[in-house]
Amino acid sequence: LPSTICARLVSVHYDDILLEIERCYKSNSSATSQDVANRLRTRGIVVSTSHIRRLRHRLGFEKTTTKYCHTIRDSNKLARLDFCSEMLAAGMAFSDCVFTDECTVQIDCSTKYCFVKRGDQYSRMRSRAKHPAKVHIWGGISVRGTTQFAILPGSSRIDSELYCRILERCYLPFKSGVYNVFCFISCLRKRGVRNLDDLKVAIAQYWKTLTPEVCTRYIRGIKKRMERVVEQEGRNIIEGR
Repeated sequence: LPSTICARLVSVHYDDILLEIERCYKSNSSATSQDVANRLRTRGIVVSTSHIRRLRHRLGFEKTTTKYCHTIRDSNKLARLDFCSEMLAAGMAFSDCVFTDECTVQIDCSTKYCFVKRGDQYSRMRSRAKHPAKVHIWGGISVRGTTQFAILPGSSRIDSELYCRILERCYLPFKSGVYNVFCFISCLRKRGVRNLDDLKVAIAQYWKTLTPEVCTRYIRGIKKRMERVVEQEGRNIIEGR
């Protein structure tokens, strides 16, 4: 179509085009300008992809990296929504709860970028172990502070018998009033861990930095996360502050 006719069509259907862009990116934030143009074409509205990109920018959409998260089944979304709605309505502060979890930490090279001179094919190479050293960690937090933590060899299989021993050693003393400190694993990356012994030392050192005040701050943050779950109707949320 001639440019004058296209401009006239855009002017007539301007609000419809904006609404379609909003609707398209609400249903699929990875849609391209061509996807939007195709959807508009099925409604008899012909718009160039460059014009769609300008309107998309005007609406406030910006290009960013994709963040991947766990898949949540529809039934679990409903369960998450019901639980969070019930807890918020009851004003639950979780002051009498102990939150426990376990995870696996392994030593590995995860550098994404490097700087090399043109033609140098070797400086970008990084060695990576086929079976990197790893440990399993268990711990818990509450407003009182933290439980003792358990560090298990990476080859361990945590069955019911081993889990009961972890609870006897780490949770029951905490329940009786004797407790240590909880570890937040992501901060281990900053500690220059090179081997398995360094990893265990780093975990123990960070464990000691989490005071009851820090744990309380984490637990108080649950309310904000539950509000986000309700807002997203049980879907995934951004876990940051």
